[in-house]
Parts: sequence; C-alpha cells; structure tokens
Amino acid sequence: MYCSNCGAQGNGGKFCSSCGFALTQAPVTPEPIAQETPTAMQGGNPPPVQYAPPATNAVMNQAFATQQLEPYIAPKVTFGEAIKLGFMGYVVWNARSTRAEYWWWMLFIVLVFVGVSIIDSVATFGALTLIFYLAIFLPTLSVTIRRFHDTNRSGGWYWIGLIPIVGGIIQLVFFCTESSRYATRWNRSLVTDLRNR
Repeated sequence: MYCSNCGAQGNGGKFCSSCGFALTQAPVTPEPIAQETPTAMQGGNPPPVQYAPPATNAVMNQAFATQQLEPYIAPKVTFGEAIKLGFMGYVVWNARSTRAEYWWWMLFIVLVFVGVSIIDSVATFGALTLIFYLAIFLPTLSVTIRRFHDTNRSGGWYWIGLIPIVGGIIQLVFFCTESSRYATRWNRSLVTDLRNR
C-alpha cells in the first residue's frame, strides 16, 4: 500500500508513517525524481562559473590593477640632477617626482630668481624676470604635478591652490609628504631615464 499524499510505501498500518495520511489500497506511483546535473563528486564536469571582477567601478578596477605587494623604492636625487630633470621633463606628466627632487627644484628657482631680480632692478627693468618666469613655468608645473603623483594623488590637486591661504597650506602639506611606498598609476621615474642615458 502506498500513501496517496506523499507516495511513501506503507508498513501495514492504516496511516502513513511519513505524513500521517490515510493509506489506500490502490498503488500510487511516486513521481520520478528530477535528474540532477552531475557534479565533480559524481564524476561529471561541474557547470562553468563565470568570473566576476573584484570591483564594478572603473576607478576601483584601476586601483586593484595598480596595487603591488612590493614596495616602491624612490631614487635619491642630487641638486644637479633635480635641475636637469626639471628642464628635461618639462612636458612629462605621467611620472613621479620625489620630495627631494621637488624641493631641490624650488631651491634652484629661488636662487636664480634672487640673482635675476638684482640684475633686473639695475639693468633690464623687468624684462629678465619676465623671461625667467616664461622659462620655468612649464618645468615647474610639470614637477608639481609629478610630486602629486608621487604621493598617489591626481594632478587635479594643483587647482586647490586657487583657494586663498587654505589651498596653499594643503598643497604644502602634500609637497612635504613622503613618497607613496607602493606602486601608483604613475610609476615612471625620470631619474632612471636620466641615469640610463
């Protein structure tokens, strides 16, 4: 005898031992069990699993792609090398400039500016200072952008300097910050390019 409710075979009683339903004399054919997909345990191949990237945001994907476990070792720069790098990389934006490279460049600008100002006040009446500003504008901008990159910040932080007082203080803090210890999107070092020439 089979249970008409659950299909289990009876054990001679009037009620099903599985569900408690009254048993009938007519045999009830149990429904066939659906065939499961074979798995690796049963000897078959498991269904393919589609790979999902760790992040769906493009910026986050870029961040995952640029992470490294090995530390970034910032090259040491001398005063002379910093001046060469400033003029050599005046249009190189996708690289890094160390803290020493940036501040050596700034020292060079201050020293030359003092000399130019003295000569200009006596002889050329402002023309030499204008030429000096034009000559160092792009190199200084490039070194500044690369310094932001070295602290793992976008060059867009340059524009925060337009905020009076506060913007300059924030930039100064960034310029004094040590190099990022790990790889960033801008891992090129002009120091290596200069020494390999």
